[in-house]
Amino acid sequence: MQPRNWVWFDNQLIPWTDATIHVSCHSLHYGLALLEGTRGYPQEAGGVALFRLADHLRRLADSARILQITIPFSIDDLMTATLTLVSRNAIRRCYVRHLVFLGAGNLTPRPASNPVHVVILCWSLDDYLRRENPNRGISCKVSSFSHHFGNAVMTKAKVSGHYVNAILALNDIGSLRVDEAIMLDSTGCVTEATGHNVFLVRKGLIKTPPLSSALEGITRDTVIQLAEHDKLPVREAPITRDDLYVADEVFLTGTAGEIVPVGEIDGRSVGLGTVGPITRRLSDLYTATTAGNYPAFHKWLVPVQEGLES
Repeated sequence: MQPRNWVWFDNQLIPWTDATIHVSCHSLHYGLALLEGTRGYPQEAGGVALFRLADHLRRLADSARILQITIPFSIDDLMTATLTLVSRNAIRRCYVRHLVFLGAGNLTPRPASNPVHVVILCWSLDDYLRRENPNRGISCKVSSFSHHFGNAVMTKAKVSGHYVNAILALNDIGSLRVDEAIMLDSTGCVTEATGHNVFLVRKGLIKTPPLSSALEGITRDTVIQLAEHDKLPVREAPITRDDLYVADEVFLTGTAGEIVPVGEIDGRSVGLGTVGPITRRLSDLYTATTAGNYPAFHKWLVPVQEGLES
């Protein structure tokens, strides 16, 4: 993150270092805030485009509806603000964070009248989970912490406080030199990783857990649509821990991580431990799509104003 960047804060562009809040901010005390992350990519034909920005903003609006928070800006307002901010910051390969939070006021768990603030941040981001050897996948471990479920929290909402569950899982594997944790639900079935959805490939079939308790990932949906367009069979189905152990390929998906091959789970090699052919194919399709080289999915790209710095 670069301190020289600008931040969009409640309809104003302000310097990064000036984007501050008071310590009595309600969301700081209780974790009730909504977030989204969107990526921007350089285009093969020139310029920069944000990938599936409208879908991310719709999910932000859905999260607000679930949590009964009224965002004081429309989706169109936030889309315009996002494009303006990315252009102003002049970052070609970027990550954009939308944050909706409750400000100072009532400090009980029932914030009836606290003001709702909206912030948009933008910073440079290349690889989220860097791999020393790009031909090998990352290492994962199944966490001893269960994933939260729908009757405890609203799993269709992307809420800041939900990530405490993910942090516990990451801390659980922190001393094991493992890259990512995979979480199970209360029945022992795979839900998602701490910041990614989970896919496996076995005998040519791509499988991913249903959305009963996992976040409705936009990159997850992208991969499903890319696979179906490429005539690769995909199925939503429950996945058990040992399904991961016998899979030919496992990969994770997320906005920041994109498509992340997994080479090892719980000390067991996934396939040969290298990037499998279906994972590689989907990764190539994803890269082509985000760079504007896959005409069938140009609809997902929102161009940013010209004139960005290299």
